[in-house]
Order: sequence, then C-alpha cells, then structure tokens
Amino acid sequence: MTDRPRSDCSTDHAPPRSSVRSTPPFPSAGSAWTPRLLLAATVAVLLVVSACDETPGPQPLDRQPPRVVAMDYAPDSIRASDLPPEQVQDSVLQAPLAINARVRDPDGDLSAVLFTLEPAAAPQATAVGTLRVQSGAEDLYAVRAAVSLPAVEERYTLRVYAVDTDSLFSNQAVGQIRVLPSQ
Repeated sequence: MTDRPRSDCSTDHAPPRSSVRSTPPFPSAGSAWTPRLLLAATVAVLLVVSACDETPGPQPLDRQPPRVVAMDYAPDSIRASDLPPEQVQDSVLQAPLAINARVRDPDGDLSAVLFTLEPAAAPQATAVGTLRVQSGAEDLYAVRAAVSLPAVEERYTLRVYAVDTDSLFSNQAVGQIRVLPSQ
C-alpha cells in the first residue's frame, strides 16, 4: 500500500482479508462447547419448571354450579290505575316487586343471587338487583324493591340466577310481569 492521505470518504478502510475471521454463530457438533450448551439449556429448563410450583394447576372438574330450585314473585301484573298517585309520575310508575328464591350450591361457595327485569319487546335490563340470604334459612334469598317502569302496556321477563366464587352460573328461574296502562 502506498502512503496516501486518508479522508473520511475513502474506501480503503477495510482491514486486510487475513484479519477477518468467520465464526459460525453456533459451535459445531464436535466442539467442546456442545456439552456446555446442553448443560446450560437443561439447567434453564429445570429452573423454569421448578418455578411453576406456586402457580395454580388445572381446576378440578368436579365443581358444580349453583341451582335455583324455586322462585316466587309478586305481582304478576301491574295496573297503573291500581297504584297510589304518588307512585305514578309523568308516565312512569314505581312498582313494588317482591322476589323469593330457593338456591342450592353443592360446593357451598355461592357468591350472589341476582335478578334482572327486562321488557320482552326490547331485551335489555330495566332493573337489576341482588337477593339477600334470609336469616334462619341458608338457601332462601329475597328482595323487596320498587322498580321504575314506563306506564305503557308491556310484558317484562323476570330472571333470577346465581353465581358462585368459581364464576359458575346457575340455571335461570323465569317469570313474566305484565304492565297495564290506566283505564
């Protein structure tokens, strides 16, 4: 090579070929690195597997959902003209609703007993609530509530269901309530 002044734009910066060494990214099968890599991989797998001791395993398949075995509710029809005037305001009525349900959970981990009330014509919940356990009867749940409903003729579907702490849902007990306008 001749002594030329070097500039930043020069292409003569490459090292001679003899100084560039090609190394494969992984050791060859016959090299001394193979047992070390195998040992390191085995140790890594064992560490990962042993760290899983505290994670929950699969859930038992014998868990059973709660079951609503009986439901009683009142009223089954509401006539706006039968309510006191203070319960009917601007075409909206405040209807009393009483629900009793008997719920059993074989696993004993019941979380909540719920109800929804929705119009049959447009199923979206108009009222939602929770039934409370009644003292002296561990499987009897009840609620007394006033629900706001439009004072127009409509059928409402009442659904009562339960859920346990494993997020298992019960069957649904279903009833209908009919709202009739004033005469």
